[in-house]
Amino acid sequence: MGIAWNSTEHSDSENLQWCWLRASEWGCWPVFLSIPIVPIFLIFTKWWIVIGSVAILSILWSPIRDIIGNNISIAAVSIGAYLVVLKWITCPLAAFILILHHKYILAIIALLWPVIAGFFQIFCGRVQIGIYQNILMARIGCDYSEPFNKKHDLPWIKRDSAENVNLEFTVDEQHEIQKSFNYFLSDGQLYTPKECVDEVQKAIAARGLSNYAEDQASNASFVSDNKKQEEHMNKAIAAIWKAYSLFPLPIYIYDAACFIGMSCKYDAAVAAMKDFLKLQETFKPNQVHELFLSQRDINSAINDAKEKIRLYNR
Repeated sequence: MGIAWNSTEHSDSENLQWCWLRASEWGCWPVFLSIPIVPIFLIFTKWWIVIGSVAILSILWSPIRDIIGNNISIAAVSIGAYLVVLKWITCPLAAFILILHHKYILAIIALLWPVIAGFFQIFCGRVQIGIYQNILMARIGCDYSEPFNKKHDLPWIKRDSAENVNLEFTVDEQHEIQKSFNYFLSDGQLYTPKECVDEVQKAIAARGLSNYAEDQASNASFVSDNKKQEEHMNKAIAAIWKAYSLFPLPIYIYDAACFIGMSCKYDAAVAAMKDFLKLQETFKPNQVHELFLSQRDINSAINDAKEKIRLYNR
């Protein structure tokens, strides 16, 4: 077996996990490669030159990474994964040598560099791990993304005998909806014109579902298990579509597109982003809409949607 990853020798789950790990490393490549290297350089070079070089290379890496685009080398990311294992030798060895030279602070930095290096990721700019994961999966001959077909009935949509659509909410979603109502209630009453009560109630419920969707997407970013990630993202996508069904703000389509993109379903994400841009262009908000959009930056969402369409279509 060679150094480069061979997808045919591994399961689908292993391939997905490998691509996710290599994608996260590729996003901050100089920082990642510095882990076994910096401790050794601290022995021979002034510390501010070494650490400053990592910061500068990380800043330069962002535009270089964009230029490389889809041409990520499987051999390079594979070698990098093996190279970083040397940290278990270089970090304690460098710390020991620095202690012998009575450079105790540098010894601590060398020993803890794998942890300290994490703070330098900020210099690499925003990292689209999902995009790089998808590129790597394609490079190793795997493609697990499935377009999200909005024409099909979704699991939370039920139809009665007359084909009327009824939304069903999970226990967790109901809890978030209730929290949203509690937040907007004042002395047990909704202070709103009588003719707007129904619309405001739907808007509040939709806000609760939106909050729940954001929480699930956030939870997905903190777990490494692929199945749990998928479970959280499916919950996020389901909740945000329910929010849009209740209170059709175009921004909820944008949120759904972001969640779909995070799930590596890029064709579907592009389609949803285009839907958002088209709907937002003709959207004329009323007073209730404006109330619930007051905390959202629509112009930023429009610009981000255009940028994501460009990135996902690479």
